[in-house]
Amino acid sequence: MEIQRLARQPWSEVRRHLRAFALITIGATAAVAGCSREQDETEHRKIPNSAEEIAELSAKAARQAQREADWAKDAEERRDARRRIDQLLGRSSTASAAKPKIRRHSVFESIRPAREHCFPDVNGDGIRDVALWYGWATNTGVAVFDGKNGRRIWATPRLSQVGSGILHCADASTVVAGVNDFTVRAYEATTGQLRWNTRISDEPHRFASGDGCISVGGKDGKVTGLSVTTGSEQPCSARDEPSTGPALNESGLTFVTAGLAVTISAREVGTPMLTLTATKDMAQVWQRELGVFAEDSFLFGRELAYTDRVIVVGGLEPPRELVLLGIDALTGSEMWRRKFNRAEYRPQFVIAERDRIYARIDGLAAIDPITGKNLWHVPWPAD
Repeated sequence: MEIQRLARQPWSEVRRHLRAFALITIGATAAVAGCSREQDETEHRKIPNSAEEIAELSAKAARQAQREADWAKDAEERRDARRRIDQLLGRSSTASAAKPKIRRHSVFESIRPAREHCFPDVNGDGIRDVALWYGWATNTGVAVFDGKNGRRIWATPRLSQVGSGILHCADASTVVAGVNDFTVRAYEATTGQLRWNTRISDEPHRFASGDGCISVGGKDGKVTGLSVTTGSEQPCSARDEPSTGPALNESGLTFVTAGLAVTISAREVGTPMLTLTATKDMAQVWQRELGVFAEDSFLFGRELAYTDRVIVVGGLEPPRELVLLGIDALTGSEMWRRKFNRAEYRPQFVIAERDRIYARIDGLAAIDPITGKNLWHVPWPAD
C-alpha cells in the first residue's frame, strides 16, 4: 500500500522519501558496525598516546576556535558598517530591515575587496609608493612604483600560469603576495628580493599582520599564522582592520565620504545607466546621472574609488566608449571626464590613495583627482 501511495506522488516527493530511507539505512549500518568493535579499541582511539598527539589536538581546537572568532568578527563588522550607513541616512537598523526590498541590478551582485595593492614607503621620502600586480590573466607579477614620479623601483618576473592574488604590506620592509597556487611569498620592500615562499592548505584570501607575524585567511575560513622573517608557521593573533569600503544593499553600493552617504545605482530596465545619489539624515543632498553604464559587473576597487573630495567612476559611454569621470563629493557636479580607447585603458581597477587616483591606462597612471590629469604615467614592465 505504501508503494502504491508513493507511485501517485510527484517525483520530488518520491525522491525525498528515498533520500530519508537511505539516510536511515546508512545510520543503522554505522551504528551496528560501531557496536561490534572492541571497547578497549574505542578507548584507545579517544585517548592520545603522546605529547605530539596532544599538541596536534590542541592545535586543531585552537584553529577551530580562531575560525569561529573570525566569522563572528566578520559578521559584527558587517553589522557595524550597516549601522554606520543607517545612522548617516537617519534611520534605525530595524526600520531599514523592515523596509520592503528593491531588487538591485545584477551588476552589483558582489564587491571585490581592494586587496590587490598596498602602499609602502620604500624609499623613505614621505610619499607612499604603490605595490600592485601587473599584467593580465595568468601572466602576472608584482611591481613597486615610486609614488612621487612613477619610477619602477622593482618588479618580479611574471609568474607563468599564475593569476594575480592579494598583496599586503606587512611592515616597512616586507611586501607579501598571496597567490592562487596556494603559496604566500614575501619580498624585500626595497629590492624585491624573494625572502621566502611558503605553501599553505588553501588559496590566500586575506592578510593581517602585527608583532612579527602574518595571519593568512584562506577562502575556506582557515587562518594560518606565518613568521614575517622566515615564513614558518607560528601562532599569530593579528586580525584584519575593520572594512571601510562600500556596503552592498538593495539599491547598489553605498559608501560614506565628505559626511554624506553616497549610493551608486543602475537603471533596472534596459542599459544599466549609473546614477550617484547623496543623502544625509534621510534627506537627498544631490543626485547625478552619470551618462555612463556598467559593463558586466561593477566592483569597488575596479570602477569606483573616492577621496574626501572626489568620487571617481569608470564606465562606458554610449555606444561603448570607455570613460573615467570625477564627481565633486560635496555638490555632485562633474569636475572632469576622460575618454579612452580600449587599447589604452582597461577598467580593471581605479584605486584611491590620499591625494591621487591610480588607474590602468596602457600601464599605470597616477591621476590628480581634482583635475583628472596625469601626475605621471608609466608602462608595465616588459616581458
